[in-house]
Amino acid sequence: MFQIYQNHSIKELNILSEKLIKNGVEFIVLATKEENKLIISQNGNLAIHCGKMVKELAGKLTGKGGGNENKAQCSFPNGQTLEQFFLYLKNTF
Repeated sequence: MFQIYQNHSIKELNILSEKLIKNGVEFIVLATKEENKLIISQNGNLAIHCGKMVKELAGKLTGKGGGNENKAQCSFPNGQTLEQFFLYLKNTF
């Protein structure tokens, strides 16, 4: 599931991602333009490390963040770089 929200906080998106994972969604990327932040979550069944992905890929677009195998969060200096990273993830996964 991939979604960009205009007026939600990263805290709200974190709660939403937890609910979606509990309801069987395998991989989630949620972003908020309000804060220029993004959260990546997975259910643990995928060969993906969310924290490493954020460290390696978001940094190339001046993003900062981190996390663990199942969840990571990152922030960007502006909406353009947030959207670039979001689209990269959407097109890759």
